[in-house]
Amino acid sequence: DSDCEPCLNYFETMQGSGKQMNELIQNLLDASQAETLQGENLVQVGLIELYEELVGIHQAEANHKRVKLVNDDINEDSIPFILTNPEWAKACINNIISNAIKYNKPGGRIELIAEQDDMEMIIRVRDNGIGISAEDQHRIFSKFFRSDDDAVRERSGHGLGLSLVNEIVKFHNGKIQLNSNPGQGSEFVISFKKENNMLKDDI
Repeated sequence: DSDCEPCLNYFETMQGSGKQMNELIQNLLDASQAETLQGENLVQVGLIELYEELVGIHQAEANHKRVKLVNDDINEDSIPFILTNPEWAKACINNIISNAIKYNKPGGRIELIAEQDDMEMIIRVRDNGIGISAEDQHRIFSKFFRSDDDAVRERSGHGLGLSLVNEIVKFHNGKIQLNSNPGQGSEFVISFKKENNMLKDDI
């Protein structure tokens, strides 16, 4: 009844705060471990299988926000395996996909793309969400950075996910680049040089 409604609202608020705190603690642990990541437990990771797993993990969330996840344009035969720690590879791309869903709009689209040329292997996560201002793009990989944009502030977050992504990419001697326009979407591009021992052409 109406007498119970304030208690119910308080309980729901506490639940939400507890979930956010757990996320913050996990992100802090992940970021700390990423900074001291050692070259051990490296295995061959197939990018196709990794994409499919992450699409499965995020499909319900994407459906709820009416966002479409697409990874149909990848030619499995043309993409080499990556020598990496599978949990860190998953955490890296998972953070980008999660942000792409969070900062998208109903009816939005997220494309997962993998390609290579003679020199590099390239991973792209492209969305048509709210985008990131030029000013914020210079700070987006800094720890705890969150934009002052109202469209960002109204969504929960702690500003640690992309910092973690950056640390993992640097560990693999890779590069991460952001292409974004406010109101039009964002594209995160991760590239690895093939001469780097982190990449293998087959199992």
